[in-house]
Amino acid sequence: MFTLRRNHCSHSPVYEVKIIQWAEEAKRLNAAEIGEYRTHRRRTLLLAVLFDARARVLDDLVSMLTKVMRKLRRKATDDLEAWLAQVRQTTERLIGLLFDVACDYRSADDMSVFYSKLGERFHACGGASTVIEQCESRLKRRGRNWRPFVTRRYRNQRSLLMDLVSFLPLQSTQRHTALLNTLSLLAALRSDRAEWIRLDGDLSFLEKPWQALVSDPDVPGAFHRRTLEIALFFALTDALAAGDVWVPGSHNYGSYTEYLYPIESDTKAVEKYLAERQLPNDGKLFADQLREWLSQRCHWLEQAIFKYEMVQLDKDGQPIVPRTILEALYNTDRWTGWTRHFGPPGRIAPQIDNPSRRYILTTFAYGCGLGATQATRHFDQPVPAHLLKFANRRHMGTEEIQQACRDLIDFYAQFDLPTCWGTGDSAAADGTHIETYDDNLFAAHHVRYGRTGGVAYRHVVDNYVALFSHFIPCGVHEATYILDGLLKNTSSVRPTRLHADSHGQSAAVFGLAYLLGIELYPRIRNWRKLTLYRANRGHGLRTGYLYGGTIDWDRIESHWKDYLRTVLAIQHGTVTSSWILTRLNSYSRNNSLYLAFQELGRVIRTGYLLQWIQNATLRESVTAGANKVETFHRFADHLRFGSDGQIKSNDLIEQEKAIVFNQLVANAVMLQTVADQTELLRKLADGGYDVNREDVAYFSPYVTRHLKRFGQYQTSHDAEPLPNGKLFDG
Repeated sequence: MFTLRRNHCSHSPVYEVKIIQWAEEAKRLNAAEIGEYRTHRRRTLLLAVLFDARARVLDDLVSMLTKVMRKLRRKATDDLEAWLAQVRQTTERLIGLLFDVACDYRSADDMSVFYSKLGERFHACGGASTVIEQCESRLKRRGRNWRPFVTRRYRNQRSLLMDLVSFLPLQSTQRHTALLNTLSLLAALRSDRAEWIRLDGDLSFLEKPWQALVSDPDVPGAFHRRTLEIALFFALTDALAAGDVWVPGSHNYGSYTEYLYPIESDTKAVEKYLAERQLPNDGKLFADQLREWLSQRCHWLEQAIFKYEMVQLDKDGQPIVPRTILEALYNTDRWTGWTRHFGPPGRIAPQIDNPSRRYILTTFAYGCGLGATQATRHFDQPVPAHLLKFANRRHMGTEEIQQACRDLIDFYAQFDLPTCWGTGDSAAADGTHIETYDDNLFAAHHVRYGRTGGVAYRHVVDNYVALFSHFIPCGVHEATYILDGLLKNTSSVRPTRLHADSHGQSAAVFGLAYLLGIELYPRIRNWRKLTLYRANRGHGLRTGYLYGGTIDWDRIESHWKDYLRTVLAIQHGTVTSSWILTRLNSYSRNNSLYLAFQELGRVIRTGYLLQWIQNATLRESVTAGANKVETFHRFADHLRFGSDGQIKSNDLIEQEKAIVFNQLVANAVMLQTVADQTELLRKLADGGYDVNREDVAYFSPYVTRHLKRFGQYQTSHDAEPLPNGKLFDG
């Protein structure tokens, strides 16, 4: 910073940075070396050293004052906390006394009996005087006001603080003249032992909490001397920090006006600066320029609100959060009609007014974890809770909710933006712990999470949309359900590659996935502990030491028909893949079908492991794919805000529905976000901005900053037009 200080002994300015440079130069010289300088040069250096030394001493004194006051406040705060802990028991006794007295008064038929009991109550607490004293002590220190606790700590620091104020050549603005005058008066009376003093000065510069402590409400102009001193010292440190009080000659606490550049004496420097910044050399022109700049910014906001509708306003004209979860549910239903899947069993008509609205509100209530009762308390219009409960129980089953999710997935896939995030050819499967009540058969203790509940097992496509959700018990091997999400998927998004965490490295799963045409790409942990199998023992391999076994091809050949039977049963819906894998586990070592799938899986897994070892790009892509489902877990948890992370039901069907409802809400919010992002990007492109796939690939539909989760929920929304998902040509 280029600063200067005027030399009071000369009319020419002397820059402070130059004085500091001279002082540093002199400090590097010894007496003999500095004696070789010319007289005027030597004297200048010595004066610079004295100037710098004095300035540093003043800085240190102010720093000492500030640190002492900061320490006093910290200790007073600690004393306050200790006192609150100490009097907590006393406060509880006083509350108990009040409670007993109130009970005696309510039940008393004869007031003389009440008064006799009242005396006994006070006597048990040490008498009325003791109770009054305790109450007064607590009332004087009500709240968390630390200021009354400074007095005891101040005694040991008073002399030091008074000396510091006496040593410092303090100056102030006119507004703080009363502060310095009062300090000088109290410093002159530092030896006075009177507890109270009378002052006619104005103490309005003190904070209101201090004013209440220092003054005597019964005697105008009377102030408690010690408390007033403390208040003045705190006010002084605040004023020094604000620059309202300064110390002439100090480096860090001097008057800022002394460091202002003398533009009158150096017009060339001013002209150079204005030319570089392209600013006018006139105050009015400068203000006009800023006014025009601000007007443009305001005009752009107007366009964003009213022309491009990029910002919404509330009824008071204030910007609001753009989207609510209910708004996303209403819009996506109007675009896709996903509520058409709900209704009573069979072909019976819903027989309720505006069924779509009822189903949307029910989805919001259960998908966000609020439940019917809690949700209806926050709707802007009265909605009976029993109607939502009835719709959930009677009209909305797990399969119907999955079909609604399918509609959202299909519509989501029509947008160009998700293609920048993934091709839709791969998905990732992983589970996350969900707490439940302890008193049901489904609940189990999860070793890794250390809590009781179940696991929300989800499949998420590489373009971020959730494909399938399932609620499974804790303790069950997650790989058992790893293929269900792809096989039960009925949407137009048909991924064939499946990423998973280390639970997906089971040999039997590899074998079944291969037969089903699914490329399994799990994240391998401790791959060296897995056995690599060679095709034949007779093949000479220089790396033969890496392989721990040979494939039993005869077993695979002999069970070919068993493979076909199993796969066709799964494809025709006779059994599920999870049902098969539940039985093909480590406890089935004597099961020939298990041994057959295990042998087939050894082949596929070995080939994958060899690719995993040599291909760093593969390892990175698998990790990235597995991370997407973990990100979705956090996004879904953010939307399930009403349950505090717990499923509030012991019914197994309702537990499953809670997870699928949550997926429906998450997909609806993602679809709304993608629609909004696409619309904004299209407007940017129309305005001349270059919108390309490489840039928008960094976007994500898991944005939560624009979502309103709490407050009053609007139960109806105006229809928005069907969005155009096309963003790029071709």
